[in-house]
Amino acid sequence: MIPRPGSEVVGSETVKPELKYAKILHSKYPHWKSNTCVTTGGEYLQRRVEVGNSKEGRDLLQQAQLEFHEVNSKGCQLRRETQSTFSLCCEQVRAVFYEPRSEVVFEVPLPGNDEESNDVESLLERVELLTAISKS
Repeated sequence: MIPRPGSEVVGSETVKPELKYAKILHSKYPHWKSNTCVTTGGEYLQRRVEVGNSKEGRDLLQQAQLEFHEVNSKGCQLRRETQSTFSLCCEQVRAVFYEPRSEVVFEVPLPGNDEESNDVESLLERVELLTAISKS
């Protein structure tokens, strides 16, 4: 079997580097699931958090905005995507609040190498702290 460029051969199967890190991160953070973005084709980790009502969902998004806000960044604004969906994108973290389902979905791109892995791991820890604070 000829491996595709950008992939590593592990045993008899070919594995993309992103998926290798997904398995490692999933073992440390079991609430995070790997997923594929349909529009960009990129791999990312996803965490779903149930909230009690609309106010708690918006509050969680506002806390995420404060946590991940970058100085001189124009992209870290809370936006209304549809009548019942609010989103936020800061420092490689995308958060979407789905009002009818009362859940907030956090998305972080999968790392492609060891250096990015440490950055992504720190982002996952910060999101986990945010969700723990919001539940209490």
